[in-house]
Amino acid sequence: MGPDGFSSTFETFDLRQGCAWRFVMHGPDGTDYPNENVFRELEPPHRIVVEHISEVHHFLLTITFVASGNQTLVGWRQLFDTAEHRDSLTAVVPQANEQNLSRLQAEVARVSP
Repeated sequence: MGPDGFSSTFETFDLRQGCAWRFVMHGPDGTDYPNENVFRELEPPHRIVVEHISEVHHFLLTITFVASGNQTLVGWRQLFDTAEHRDSLTAVVPQANEQNLSRLQAEVARVSP
């Protein structure tokens, strides 16, 4: 979990509506980034909405899954509280999300039969 060079330690991952997902992302420079999230909506197997709980970096993340032949198209949409907050992150977040999704793709390929 996380962009290139990061690792994560999961503390809680309770994939049920209203339940918590807490983890710490460990940066390549040794900095720890605690993350607290709540699963707000679950529509298996099509959609998950996660609220990232933070006073300074709050957002809703909607992840969608669409079957496409023998593959799955993953959609990833972050909704920030303000346009200013979103704009302050545009130099980092899109690239970091692409790296995170590429790592997920590699892991799925590694464990798929």
